[in-house]
Amino acid sequence: MADDAPGPRMSLTVAGGCPSSSKDPVTGDPFVGVTNPPPTWSGTFLPPQDPTGGLICRYYGLNDQPFQLKSQSMLDATDALAQAGAMRQVPLTCAFCDGTYSCPMDDGSIDVVVFNYTDRPDVAVWVKANGCRTMSNGSIIIDAVDTLPT
Repeated sequence: MADDAPGPRMSLTVAGGCPSSSKDPVTGDPFVGVTNPPPTWSGTFLPPQDPTGGLICRYYGLNDQPFQLKSQSMLDATDALAQAGAMRQVPLTCAFCDGTYSCPMDDGSIDVVVFNYTDRPDVAVWVKANGCRTMSNGSIIIDAVDTLPT
C-alpha cells in the first residue's frame, strides 16, 4: 500500500546520527514516516545492493519520555546485512487492506533503521514498534506483524 500519510517526514543518514526527537523541530508535529533520496528502486522494499553498515534509532511513543530518542545503535556490515535480509523476507502484501484486523495498543513508539551503502545514498526504514506493526520505506508500507527484525 502506498505510504501517502500527510505530515512531516524524517530524512536520516548513518553519518548524521539519530535526531533527539521523533517530532518535527519546526512544526512540533510527530513525524509520520521517512523520506529517502533518489535514486529510487522499484519492485523491492530495499535496494538490491547489500548494506555496508547501519544505524537503529529507537523512539519513545506517548509514554515515559514522549517522542524522545530512547536509544541508538550502530550496525556493522554483518548486522546490517542481517537486518536488511530479514526485511527483504517480508512479503510486499497488505494484510490490513481487507479491513479485518485487530491491533494491540499503539503508543506511537517507532524505530528507524538506516542502511549505509557504498554506491548509493543511505536508505531509512520506518518501523512501528507496537500497534499494527508495519514498515515503510517512504514509498510503500508493508504488513510485518510477526516478522519484523529486532
